[in-house]
Amino acid sequence: IEQGLVAESSTLHSADSILERLRQVIAQDSEEAQLPNTRLRIRIVIRSANSLEISLQPNSSSWDNLDALRVITTEASRPSATLKSTLIQESLRARALAEENSADEAILTQDGYLLEGAWSNFFFFDAQDSLCTPPGALLPGITRAFVLENFPVEQRKLLESDVRTEVREAFVCNSTSGIMPISHINDWKLPNSAQSLKTEEITQRYRALVESEAVELGDASQ
Repeated sequence: IEQGLVAESSTLHSADSILERLRQVIAQDSEEAQLPNTRLRIRIVIRSANSLEISLQPNSSSWDNLDALRVITTEASRPSATLKSTLIQESLRARALAEENSADEAILTQDGYLLEGAWSNFFFFDAQDSLCTPPGALLPGITRAFVLENFPVEQRKLLESDVRTEVREAFVCNSTSGIMPISHINDWKLPNSAQSLKTEEITQRYRALVESEAVELGDASQ
């Protein structure tokens, strides 16, 4: 299961056909993979005009058992920030640096401004309790899009040197872990990190959306 389950097809299918194929894959491998009640990430790759690949992998993260994250900041080189494939090496370097410093995530900076996480997007509540996120060429994350579409968000720059005076509460988000509060940025503990009430409101809205759009693949034993 750690390697994922893969199904290939010679023709493109409707959404219903893809879901049916997923049911078949789960049914074939359920006993070995022990999939019931497991969160799965579905990846669909269109390889050509008449071929696609479907893979299933556990949707798990190293953050799953954490209440809040410690993050560090690190200057980054970003040749094309909106393309995930161009950021892999930089993200790996930043995440390794975070681990070396007993942190959970690294926030990339450029010219002193905070941008986004190595594997996530970054939001913060400022001194006026306004929800903000850095502007510019950032990775267009799915969870980031949810926040932008469902809450009033000000896109504004944030200097690393201004974090202590400007940030009251903060979180990062991605499609694997959802929305995760931040407790510390470098060695500074955020003022509202003990409760993170505003972040919790966003988290609850996000979880409700995920639950409402969840697709039931059925009992793999049938």
